[in-house]
Amino acid sequence: MLPEISVVITTQKPAAGLSKLLQALVRQSVPAAHYEVILVADGCVSQVARIIASLSLPYSLHVVEQNKGHIYAARNRGAEEARAPILLFLDENIIAAPDLLERHLKAQAAHPGRVTLGIRLPDPPEKLAKKPLVAGYLPWRNYLRAEAGTQPRYTFQHFCAANFALPKAVFNQVGGFGFEPLAGCLPAEELDLAIR
Repeated sequence: MLPEISVVITTQKPAAGLSKLLQALVRQSVPAAHYEVILVADGCVSQVARIIASLSLPYSLHVVEQNKGHIYAARNRGAEEARAPILLFLDENIIAAPDLLERHLKAQAAHPGRVTLGIRLPDPPEKLAKKPLVAGYLPWRNYLRAEAGTQPRYTFQHFCAANFALPKAVFNQVGGFGFEPLAGCLPAEELDLAIR
């Protein structure tokens, strides 16, 4: 049986968040046979091996080793390896609610061919103080605050690659993540994919 949804996670410096995410995916409301996890170890396969060795995972986990490169190339690699018709990209520091996969699957069924965005809360103030605000971040944070308690209306400007799903066919049709990163700039690859 092919999975319904492939969860693509990439990591370059695996930390405690990765273990928490993999464990949270165990507690999903969707049966384990209905999803797979593709974990792309971008230049860090030995660290990833240590983390997963201590876990008991009922779902299919496929670890892909890749020489250290760019995170978006790793996401493309994960998408290539995925067997399901729906791709769900998660950052390793996402806290996955038990109904995360179910909600993405329902949203994909209700809106075929579209991108579904999972919520990603802004960084806490103490973390923000350590990094500069980039042009796209402040409007996103303000938008979330303004829309709290209402049904927000997202546009491509709100796209965030930390938690989103789309059909694999659509991802392939638009060419995946393809924009070369520019040092010190906004995540141009996210904006490029969102526009396409």
